[in-house]
Amino acid sequence: MVSKLALARFARKDFGRLLLRTLMKFCGASMAIGAFVGLVGFSRAFEDELLGIAMLAGLTVEAFPAWRGARLSPVQALRHG
Repeated sequence: MVSKLALARFARKDFGRLLLRTLMKFCGASMAIGAFVGLVGFSRAFEDELLGIAMLAGLTVEAFPAWRGARLSPVQALRHG
């Protein structure tokens, strides 16, 4: 038969392990959420930077012809197409 002292020791160890498991789960979930938020923030910043570069390249290539076309009459704009 198991003594009451052994059961009390088991319960104390189990309670300590319960706290440890809970803290480890909390830390793991916190790290996962932090990593997700960090990656989303990084991708958002990367997307904004890439969009800025694309817009700059597009504006340098397309801005002058669009500006010139806007100043022409409709018939001349169709001829220069």
